[in-house]
Amino acid sequence: MQRAEIVIDNSICGEITVSYIILIMEFNGSQFLPEEQKLLNTIADRIGSYIFQQRLRNSLKALEGNNHNPETSPGGHLLSESNTDRHWKWRSRMAGRISQLMDMEKFGVEALYLIGSTKNATAGPASDIDLLIHHHADEAQLRCLSSWLDGWSLCLAEENFQQTGYQTERLIDVHLITDADIAARTSYAVMIGSPENSARLLRKHLK
Repeated sequence: MQRAEIVIDNSICGEITVSYIILIMEFNGSQFLPEEQKLLNTIADRIGSYIFQQRLRNSLKALEGNNHNPETSPGGHLLSESNTDRHWKWRSRMAGRISQLMDMEKFGVEALYLIGSTKNATAGPASDIDLLIHHHADEAQLRCLSSWLDGWSLCLAEENFQQTGYQTERLIDVHLITDADIAARTSYAVMIGSPENSARLLRKHLK
């Protein structure tokens, strides 16, 4: 199967899916040629542009007539209409994926938490993914952890740009804390177990 998402006003509103119903010999690891995926992407882009233009016309007609509210009239959706939840939900899924794939023993990580706008379900298209990491790592482990997370951060920033058009250098903001920070309840460590604005535990290292 191959897919192409239909994007309208920076929101994913559907997708086109193409599949074979019989076994097809693979070519370079896929049953589809690169040109076929490019064609599918073009078709999805044209559909998204067409629907966007239709929304634009409906909004302009409603405004010019001054008889209908474009937010409520049938077919007269405003151009700014979008699923605002998708930004924090996507970031939350990515944070969960990072926690699943992290080698906590290798990096000296005790626990991984989610904080900030993604945890609070208020993240927008330009928001960071704020991770709180409790560690006992040495300098070498911290360098490895930083490099591993930086790779994620760069890739997610590019994916976010493709989805929303918002350009950011990186998308992950990392906050490191130690046992001493937790004991003294300093810096971000105060958020662990806090009754208000507490950090959400994503994963804890089981020894």
